Amino acid sequence: MSKPATKNFRGEPERPEWPLYLDYMGLQLDELLTRYGSVAELWFDSVDMRVQAEYDGQRFLDQVRHLQPDTVVNNRLGVPADFITPEQFIPRRSP
Repeated sequence: MSKPATKNFRGEPERPEWPLYLDYMGLQLDELLTRYGSVAELWFDSVDMRVQAEYDGQRFLDQVRHLQPDTVVNNRLGVPADFITPEQFIPRRSP
């Protein structure tokens, strides 16, 4: 059974429907990047960077690069991107 987002902010990758959810995310990203003009910057915030493989972050970064190559993307897909967005600490330097 699904849980409310307040108790389940990392998603449920163990569910059999998980690949369908990722496909849905891809469709939403496609809409944002093809129907509303130029997108300068994207901030992802729903992905737990420690389990990137379960979210297939590279897939979504590749999708952004393909559809709008000039868009800058934060690192919350769990793969190296254009800028970091740390929480709970201030990094010594930017990568």
